Amino acid sequence: MKTKLFTKAPILLAALLAAAMSFTACGDDSGSGTPNAPVVDPGQQPTGPSVDPQNPSNTDTPVVPASSTSENVPVVQSSSSMVPSGPSETPVAEAGCAAGEVPNPVIFPQDDFTDIGDVYKNIQCNEKVVFIVRHAERDASTSKESPLTLDGVEAAVAAGQKLAGPGEFKFVNSGFLRTFQTVYYMAIGRGQYPANPGFQDSLAAWTVVTDLEEGFVVPANFPTDTITQITDGWYLKDKELREVYKTRDSISNVNQMYSLWIYEDMYQDVYYDLEERSKEVLNTYLIKDYSQMPKYTLMGSHDQFLMPLLSWATNKAINLIFLDENKQWKWVGFLSGIAIIINDKNEVRYAPIKGMEKGYGR
Repeated sequence: MKTKLFTKAPILLAALLAAAMSFTACGDDSGSGTPNAPVVDPGQQPTGPSVDPQNPSNTDTPVVPASSTSENVPVVQSSSSMVPSGPSETPVAEAGCAAGEVPNPVIFPQDDFTDIGDVYKNIQCNEKVVFIVRHAERDASTSKESPLTLDGVEAAVAAGQKLAGPGEFKFVNSGFLRTFQTVYYMAIGRGQYPANPGFQDSLAAWTVVTDLEEGFVVPANFPTDTITQITDGWYLKDKELREVYKTRDSISNVNQMYSLWIYEDMYQDVYYDLEERSKEVLNTYLIKDYSQMPKYTLMGSHDQFLMPLLSWATNKAINLIFLDENKQWKWVGFLSGIAIIINDKNEVRYAPIKGMEKGYGR
């Protein structure tokens, strides 16, 4: 393992300390292997998130169709919960519009990424939002224990600073260390959670990307739920068959297979039906009836989960072809993802989001 020296430590440390002082309350990513994650057949009852097995989500859920327009999409109303209730730290649903306050929903582009901070600032008084982002930069490994690099930590803190403002967030991870760390450092960035007291010493000592000093491990009391279904395995139906096709067609990166599945209707027997699977994960794990939801939710996820979901939600308006006709990388970058916005009429709309300067990545 090569030693990796980090030169941005003082900048990051200053940002973390500033965030802590302002505290008032706040996949196989580009690789060829797929993390082991539960894959639930659409005809079977999904399991609840591992954080709260005693309180699984109700399965009588509304249907959330994708839309090719910027108009709100009606949802069949239901009192059911699609995201299981979290621990006691989970923020409660907030009140809607004040007397005389008139919401003016902002239309976000479907064919490009909008900065996550701009979406956050424009959530209306009668709206709630679930932000789902790909984790920040990780090391070369794709295992569940693969940590963020220091650049990834810094980027997560900076993305969290874009979410600084009133209201508390609920945090969700996928069960992978890098998604724990991503939402943790974003929570620190927005000022909702204090930096670990040992972080400064750990930062100075952290010279190899595999070092997990105490200050870099997510504290046990960090208030986050775990939903293992928001991993790269959600849309994958037959991993063995995928490997057969990968060898047969001389494909070096499975992300290319995702692109061919979504845009060319190839490998239909390798993946689940895009629309059915997307509706299932939305209705079962991501959104609730409006009255049951916190104002803000932030989830850390993976590229091979977000790429199909974004393609479906935007009716493929956003170009996520792994390598397009101009050989340009058009993939879900680190800290990019989707905002799922729901209003008090249970109407749902979507926005591609980015937490860094560029939304696309590798």
